[in-house]
Amino acid sequence: MLLPSSLLLSALLFFTSPDVDAKLHKRNVPLATETWVKRDVAAAEAPVTFSLALTGENFHELEARMMSISKERGNWLKRDELAYYTRPSELAKRHVEEFLASGGVARDEIAYSAHEDVVTVRSNVGTVARLFNTRMHDYEHAPSGEIFTRALHYELPDHLDEHVLHVRGVSDFVKAEPRRGAGAFEGGNKLPQMKKVVSSSTHKTTSTKKATSTSTKKATSTSSKKSTSTSSKKSTPIKQATSSVKTTSSTKKATSTTKPATSSTKKTTSSSTKKTSVCTNKAAVCTSSAKTTSTTTKKATSTSTKKASTTSKTTSTLKTYYASDLSYPTGLSSPHEYPAGCIDTNASFACITRMYGTDVYTPTKDIESLAVVNYGAWQNESVLSFNSLHQPKAPAGYIPNQAYLGDPDGLWDANITVDDGEAILDIECAIGVAYGLNITAYQSSVDYTGTVEALINLPDADRPGVVSMSYGLQENDVDKSYAVDFCQQAQILTALGTTFVVATGDNGVSINNSTTCPPFASDMMSSCPYVVGVGGTANFNPERAGYEPSLPELYNGWSSGGFSRYFDTPSYQNASVTNYLAVTNNSWSEYYNGKGRGFPDVAAYGQSINTVQKTVNGVYMYLAGGTSASSPIFASVLALVNAKCAEAGKGRVGWMQPTMYAAADAGNTALNDITKGGSYWCGDYERAPGFSCEAGWDPATGLGTPYFQKLVDIFGCS
Repeated sequence: MLLPSSLLLSALLFFTSPDVDAKLHKRNVPLATETWVKRDVAAAEAPVTFSLALTGENFHELEARMMSISKERGNWLKRDELAYYTRPSELAKRHVEEFLASGGVARDEIAYSAHEDVVTVRSNVGTVARLFNTRMHDYEHAPSGEIFTRALHYELPDHLDEHVLHVRGVSDFVKAEPRRGAGAFEGGNKLPQMKKVVSSSTHKTTSTKKATSTSTKKATSTSSKKSTSTSSKKSTPIKQATSSVKTTSSTKKATSTTKPATSSTKKTTSSSTKKTSVCTNKAAVCTSSAKTTSTTTKKATSTSTKKASTTSKTTSTLKTYYASDLSYPTGLSSPHEYPAGCIDTNASFACITRMYGTDVYTPTKDIESLAVVNYGAWQNESVLSFNSLHQPKAPAGYIPNQAYLGDPDGLWDANITVDDGEAILDIECAIGVAYGLNITAYQSSVDYTGTVEALINLPDADRPGVVSMSYGLQENDVDKSYAVDFCQQAQILTALGTTFVVATGDNGVSINNSTTCPPFASDMMSSCPYVVGVGGTANFNPERAGYEPSLPELYNGWSSGGFSRYFDTPSYQNASVTNYLAVTNNSWSEYYNGKGRGFPDVAAYGQSINTVQKTVNGVYMYLAGGTSASSPIFASVLALVNAKCAEAGKGRVGWMQPTMYAAADAGNTALNDITKGGSYWCGDYERAPGFSCEAGWDPATGLGTPYFQKLVDIFGCS
């Protein structure tokens, strides 16, 4: 609680306006009251770091340059070429510095980014209140218990409004949430006997520091009335694979939150006596060479569809297929032909890669790169077990690169005792489809905009060709200025040649939050025209949208889709959106913005996929699904296309939408059109309202699912 003197000072600061004559422009921020709980008034002396994202003087010219590169299949920009587009005018910088000085900010407290488009200030609550005419409180993020110091609004002088896109760190109620909906993890059954055992690994992780972890709350299960998982009780751990991978647990036992049942994310605090890191870019990313503390574990969900036997004599109901088990003719050309033995409700990567045509291609080793970004970590043991079961191409001991985004002193969280559900799902999808490429798993410590900015700041040689992120939030959870700021950073990343792929979410048009639907929800990240939104499909023959009403037992979620309320329909998408609205007669138009950017752009498989996950009870096979799996699967296929282009001496795909939509408009699509199913589930409705799948683009599966060789052809890399 604040002392009386602190409370008085906060009040005085609140009623003190910035020393400017211009009229103030107020920006209000939406707040989900069931997620964010207001606590105490923040102490005036409490530290706050905020940033002003500025508009580049010539930024309006960047899209035309990108469109030209896309059409001509030219080389994407280098980081030093960005300055022309991103650097603000001298007038804008002067106005910003004068504004900060009026609030008592000294010049040496101001730091500019490399291209001067972001101004960061290390200050305190009192200064923020004075500058932005606001009041800050401590807010608790209810699901995790973490505390954020934030304000519900801030004000800017009118003469700054045209130069400042967004003020970061003042009114951003953003907490990374996985895109996995209910039932994303199923089963937890005993794994079949492994055909090979992982041999001695050359990949070693050694501890260079002591770490402690203290959980502030006890993890509780939300999937059932009991806090323990039924499937975890009745499942048997996998026989441990032999490996020389070394891990050292923290000096205190970390509270585990990832179980076969849904677990709440809980806040942890950590301290260490020593840190050792190898930084490839001090401002953006560090690779791990040390053990770290157990940090926040993301929410993992599981719905058991079958009960595993309680006796060792009963065999598992799940069967794992190996590449050598599959029988299929060679030279198949149809995207929907698949190996005999593939099962819709137990999908192997051998089946998925065959369906999308990547199984016949082995890229030149490390010729291209793929990254998945997460807010949690995984154990090497799980990946080694996954490789033994599902990636026969991987040599014994293979572990993808592990790196950290955000805090320059951050390290990959190597001390975890269980896997973060989202993180392990994403990396296994990447390995299952794109092994042979240079694959990196990034663990981020900053919000979505900061994560993209960190990727931009990587050296050109280190920046991945494709990035997948299966996290997100709805547009109505943030102020429009936050979405615009995020989208500008995404545009810059794409202009550098990196294709940014995200999951659109599960549970249809409500996007993981049916309590606020109608109106239909809009995904903030997919709504950006420079981000590739990926929906989900189910079934092999034929593929359907993530839910088909006539076959409800196959998948209990919907591929999310819809239209943005913040961004207009981009020019490359006009024809597709117009056609869809005409075919469906603008059904349910009162619930969405038909003039907005439509999402998803594409889709990929997301039903009952074979994965391996370390839980508190051992290593288990899970059937994982949702667009959380679809995003890294599509990203993996696209990364393989980049590899094919590199082998042909061509550049990366980069901003893919103009090429993809133009080809679709001309009837030369590189994708498998999905015409069955749809995106529904609004409120208590089980079927409608929502969006149906139609011929061509639709707001459930976009333009369709990938087929490798067609994508190679359409990007001119054959």
